[in-house]
Amino acid sequence: MKRLIFLLLIGLQAFVSQAQLHTAIIRVKSESGKLLPFVAVGIPGTSIGTMTDEQGMAQLFSETAINLVRASCIGYKSLEFQPFKFPDTVEITLKEVRYELPVATIKAGKLKKITFGLEKERTKLYTNFAIQGKPRQNLGAAMGKIIDFGKESHCLDRFRVFLATCTFDTIWLRLNIYEAEEHEPGAPLIQEGILIPVVGVRSGWVNVSLANRRLFVSGAVFFSLEWVGYSGKTGFLSVPLSMPRPFSNHYYRYGSQNNWKRHRLMSTSMVIDAWKSDE
Repeated sequence: MKRLIFLLLIGLQAFVSQAQLHTAIIRVKSESGKLLPFVAVGIPGTSIGTMTDEQGMAQLFSETAINLVRASCIGYKSLEFQPFKFPDTVEITLKEVRYELPVATIKAGKLKKITFGLEKERTKLYTNFAIQGKPRQNLGAAMGKIIDFGKESHCLDRFRVFLATCTFDTIWLRLNIYEAEEHEPGAPLIQEGILIPVVGVRSGWVNVSLANRRLFVSGAVFFSLEWVGYSGKTGFLSVPLSMPRPFSNHYYRYGSQNNWKRHRLMSTSMVIDAWKSDE
């Protein structure tokens, strides 16, 4: 009998050991010592990732050993490191960078506003930012859209996204804009991401004015919309997804440091308004 109990305890210990999650606790700051919120922290190439909170803190959980972590944010140089200090907090410092942004103008004269993207509000399919029951561990999920503006320069006027369902009191989204390179984000076209607070919106359009930023673009541009924060209880956050949409691609990144995936013949309800010369 004692031998049986001993074997059962050994088996239970092995089961608990296998089920135990590996954890990494990370604090991110700038070179000046400022704690950095909304930094993407995660295991590269996996769905395991999150964003730092207002105190620059992030916590990762994994069923396998956490051997490598990446931290990144537009405006700072990305950093990869090994978080081998648990249960102590790993503190890292990100170096600030400035980008050489393209300089462009629009010819003086009559201007024409053009709308790019899908303005559909109701669809049979939806794509999720937030998944209930995974607090903070799905932060950093992102949706992307590539728009080809052609050779002529355009001045960005407004960004819009339709939220199909939002059960949070407040969410924070972030718009990042890059050159598009082989269906991936390339060089940044802004010095820092554009933070978008959304308060009390359950369903409807979220409008972000870009008019005062004087953002001139041409060619293929990758627009990335990240879910970076929330307040209140965990819930759902989704955007309409339309298919089939000929010549369209929907880009999605599940995990703050995961790889982007392209889904053909699909489009989400993200829209860009821009001005161009009408001559």
